[in-house]
Amino acid sequence: MHLPPNTTSRLRGLADLVGTWRARYDSAFMLPPEWRGPEPEGPAATWRAWCLAGVGHGGTPLFAPWSMPQVQQRFTMARAPEPAGPWVDSLMCDLDGTARLRAASGRWAGRWLRVRVKAGEMAWWRPRPVDAPWDAGYLHDTPSVRERLGAFVPRRPTLLVARSPDPAFLSRCVRTLSVRQAVFRHPVRLLVLGGPPAFQSARISG
Repeated sequence: MHLPPNTTSRLRGLADLVGTWRARYDSAFMLPPEWRGPEPEGPAATWRAWCLAGVGHGGTPLFAPWSMPQVQQRFTMARAPEPAGPWVDSLMCDLDGTARLRAASGRWAGRWLRVRVKAGEMAWWRPRPVDAPWDAGYLHDTPSVRERLGAFVPRRPTLLVARSPDPAFLSRCVRTLSVRQAVFRHPVRLLVLGGPPAFQSARISG
C-alpha cells in the first residue's frame, strides 16, 4: 500500500519528534564538560549570546506536531579568538542546565527539575523557554565521532565545541552539519577553539 506523499512526510515528522523525546545524551559523539562553578566566566556570556541568536521560538502548531519547529538559524559555526580555558566548560554547564541542577536543593528537587524539563520538551506547541537546557559537549576526531557524524540529529538545542581540530576533520564537520541541518528540529552551534584561520567564522542559515 502506497501512502500519499504528505502522509508519509507527516509520519516521518512524528517519528522524528518522538525520537527526540526518547533520545539520550550521546557520550560516544560528544564528551560532556567539566563542572567549574555556578557562574559563567570570562567570555562565556558573549558566546552564550551567540549560541542563543537565531534559535527561534522552537514551537510547532498544536495540530501539526510533524511540522518543523520555527528556527531562524539551524546551524551556525564560529571560531573563538579567546584561548581555551575554564570559561568553555562554564559556558556549556550554563547552557546544559548543570548549574540549575546543582543548585536544586536535594535529590528529589533535581528529579522534579528533570521531569519538568522533559514535560516541557514534549509540549511541542509551546515556545521553547529561554532557559531550556541544551546538550553541550566536546567534539573529538575519533572513529566513533566520524561514524556518527553523518547520522547526527540533535535531540535539543546543541553546542558542539572543537578544540584545535584537524583542518580536514573540521571541514568534514562543517560540510556534514551544513547539509544535515535541513532535518534538524533544534539549532546546532559549532564553536571552534583554535584551528585553521580559513575557518575564522561561518554562518549557515536554514
